[in-house]
Amino acid sequence: MQSVSENVVAWSLLHKARQSLNEQTFENIVFRFASIVFDIPKNANRQYYERALGHFRVQYYNEFLYNVIKRSEECCRFIQTLSSFTIHAKFQKKNYIDLFTELLTFYTGSMGGTYNGKPLLMEPAVDLIKAPALHLKWNWDQVMLIRTDKGFTRGRCAVCSKRGAIERKLGIYLCPASSLPLCDSCEMDSAILDSYLQDCQSLTLPAPSEELQEHLKGSLDVCQRLAIASNRPNLLQDLRFSVLEHGEAIVAENVRLVSSNRELKRTLAQLQQQSNHAFASNDEYRVSMYNLNESRYILEKQLQQQEQHVKELQGRLDESIRQQWLYYNQLRGD
Repeated sequence: MQSVSENVVAWSLLHKARQSLNEQTFENIVFRFASIVFDIPKNANRQYYERALGHFRVQYYNEFLYNVIKRSEECCRFIQTLSSFTIHAKFQKKNYIDLFTELLTFYTGSMGGTYNGKPLLMEPAVDLIKAPALHLKWNWDQVMLIRTDKGFTRGRCAVCSKRGAIERKLGIYLCPASSLPLCDSCEMDSAILDSYLQDCQSLTLPAPSEELQEHLKGSLDVCQRLAIASNRPNLLQDLRFSVLEHGEAIVAENVRLVSSNRELKRTLAQLQQQSNHAFASNDEYRVSMYNLNESRYILEKQLQQQEQHVKELQGRLDESIRQQWLYYNQLRGD
């Protein structure tokens, strides 16, 4: 039962990763390119490479360039590398291989690592019930490199090197990073085992979420009860009643949520209406304030003009008085 839950975890992680591939990110566009390159046959000719590059441009790359404007420095280098490669009739297969090799350096890995040279994320998307043992392929190539560095040989016991040893779970989960091929009679030295598990820690199958753990526990309990039940028809009947009861509870909860959602929508509509009224009133106040400011501006201009006119009249009056006094003094002098 343990391996069932681990395969469900591996399948769910890959399923989620596949769904996120439609997001316009640099990591996703690099994976799209890598998945095309990893599918190219070893004996492919120049035309095959040319079609593969054209497929990448049309299917993924052009849309990415159009939608993604904000780009990282690494993304800009990827674009520059591809832009500097102009398809030419004289280009040979080697030119394409050099380009693809350089662009593949931007690929730093994906969910599940690689298995026999191909990303596990490239595995065909199938329903869970039809999924292969994905947990046994998790980060396979990366773990094999660590095993090789530690002197372990594939297919041989990690202790006595006998052939035919099967993978034995040594860590929390059954996956390459938490297991080693061992004979039934062999036991791994604790120091070597701890070193191996420590080196493979980042490559271990992640723990399932709390929701998935709860669901798996319930499903595995049902399977276990069915396997050991002495009266299977009665057990199936109990399970049926349990499912129906649980289903009725879900339906009742759904009705409550629908009613609550309807009420929230009604409240939201009222708040939206009040908000619209507030905006309308605010617009009216804003127009009134604008008109008042405009009137004040006009009055100020008129006041300034009147003050200027009064000043001019005062000047003329002062000049007239001065002239009259001058005339009066002239008469007295005569």
